[in-house]
Amino acid sequence: MKDLAEYTETTSEYELSSFLSDRLISREICKFSQLKALCEPILKSQRTYPVIMKSFELVKKLNWGFFANMAKETHPRLWKELVIPDARFPDAGDLKDTLQISNLYVAMLDIHGYTQFCMDSRKNLSMMHTLDHAMNTEVQRISTACQAISQRERGDEMVVVAASASDALTVTLAIIDYFGKTNIVNDPKIPTKREGNADALPIFKISAGITGGNTQSPLIITEQGNLSGFLLNSGARLQTRANELSGKESRLMIAKQVYMNYMKENEKDRKYSVNRRDQ
Repeated sequence: MKDLAEYTETTSEYELSSFLSDRLISREICKFSQLKALCEPILKSQRTYPVIMKSFELVKKLNWGFFANMAKETHPRLWKELVIPDARFPDAGDLKDTLQISNLYVAMLDIHGYTQFCMDSRKNLSMMHTLDHAMNTEVQRISTACQAISQRERGDEMVVVAASASDALTVTLAIIDYFGKTNIVNDPKIPTKREGNADALPIFKISAGITGGNTQSPLIITEQGNLSGFLLNSGARLQTRANELSGKESRLMIAKQVYMNYMKENEKDRKYSVNRRDQ
């Protein structure tokens, strides 16, 4: 099929999928709204819906960058803040390009001793691959369990984005648990125990900084789906300060607004705990 006008009820889903994939890969289509507009003449056929949703996943992989792995079912809070939903396809939509909202938090994390570990492991590449897997796959798994999105940056750095102060603090402490073999979070829904080859890795300390929760600090999503803006710089400064104060131990520093929002989000739980003690 070379043109959508050739589509009929006998056209296979594979042929339609191949036609749309070619346009996505060639960058003729970069947004779901463009995909939907192209397919408007054939949307009356229910057979096209699964193909369009499959094509939406390709839109995300090719154009959403940092947020490529985000999904409505796994990251409902982030999805609500970051995606312009489509009325006809509620599980699809377009990523916002400018975010000036209070419900967004950025955590910057740095692993202590990463350079030294790489030097010590230069003759044991399997250990370096194990750490690489932990920083990419395992941190993403932990982040998803906390409804957050993470990405590795410049070797030993990690960036995490969450939609609430509670999520931002939880995911950061969970990552500290994983690398430090601690049990601060202690939530069975967020497994942080190392498994397989990762258990052989040494204990790593983490310095981290969390900022956000302020509408005056916008975050920009570039055309490639990367992050830019004041929040990244602010989080990096907090992380650097945490590292200066505690170069050999894990330390987490948060902005005042993050603390205030965290207390507000958990106010009901605190009141419940006080009432329980009074009984």
